[in-house]
Amino acid sequence: MADAKAVASKPVPGVDASDVAPEIKDSPASAASAGGAAAAGGKPAAKEAAAQAAPVEDSNDALNARFTKLGDEYAALPQIKDRVKRTGWARLQPGYKIFCCGNSLGDLLIILTLFLILYTCVGLFWWGLLEFYLATQQDWAALYTFAGVLGAGWIVFGIVVSCGECAYARAMQESEEAVGEDAA
Repeated sequence: MADAKAVASKPVPGVDASDVAPEIKDSPASAASAGGAAAAGGKPAAKEAAAQAAPVEDSNDALNARFTKLGDEYAALPQIKDRVKRTGWARLQPGYKIFCCGNSLGDLLIILTLFLILYTCVGLFWWGLLEFYLATQQDWAALYTFAGVLGAGWIVFGIVVSCGECAYARAMQESEEAVGEDAA
C-alpha cells in the first residue's frame, strides 16, 4: 500500500493546487481521492476532488463577518444601547442547581403544585355546575340562571366598551384643544 504523502503529492488533472486549503491537502481523505482521480485519469474524478477541496471556511467567515457587522449595528441603536439591562430574575442566582428543563427541583415542585391547584379548582367549578343543573333539572332554574349570567356579562361588557370609547373621545378632544392653544 502506498504512503499517503506520496499519493497526495501526485497532481490531479484539472485541479489547481493553490485552490486546495493546506489542511485538506494533507488529509488522508484528500490523498485517497487524489489517488483515485489520478488512476482514473478522467475529469469526473477531478471535479469530485475539486468539490471536496473547495474552501468552505471562506464562505462561513464571510457570513460570520456579515452577521457580526449587523449585530454591531443593532447594538449601536439608541433604543437598544440605552435600555435597562436585565437583572434579578433573569440571572441565575449563585448556588442554583438545574434539575430539568432549566428549573431547579424546588421550582418544578412549585409549578406542579400550582397546576394541581388550578385543575382542582376548575374541576370543582364544573362539578358544582353539574350538581346545580342536576338539582334544578325539573324546573329549568339552572338554564334561566345561566342565561341571566350571560346577559349580565354582555351588559357589563357593553358598559366597559362604551366607557372606554367616551374616555378616548374625551382624551382626543383635550389633546386637540392643547394643540390648538400651543399653535395660537
